[in-house]
Amino acid sequence: MSSGVGTSGVAVDNTAQVLALTVRRGPKAFPPDRIVTLRCSPPSGSHPRPVFACRVLAVVGGDPTKLDLSPGANCPKIFAPVSVAALGTWNGNRIRVERTFGNACLLKAATGPVFDF
Repeated sequence: MSSGVGTSGVAVDNTAQVLALTVRRGPKAFPPDRIVTLRCSPPSGSHPRPVFACRVLAVVGGDPTKLDLSPGANCPKIFAPVSVAALGTWNGNRIRVERTFGNACLLKAATGPVFDF
């Protein structure tokens, strides 16, 4: 396990892959309706499918904004916004993402198992 010293003088684990993931119905991610933790070295946490979520995130370097798993998904054109957030670290990089999808189908099509909890 490699680590370094952060700007605050605190040791930072550059291999950590730990995220807090949130979901909320509506146009804003906070306060969340649901929150889980996801650790990916090895897969664990309170996420119900950590192995699958970690595999998907590994492909995009832990950045959920780069996910688009099913771009041609046939989702209904119903506006029922769902907002998500990911906060944490991935291989020494800070992750802080908030995103709103038009409905739960579009969220699932883009992010697969990552926010499926």
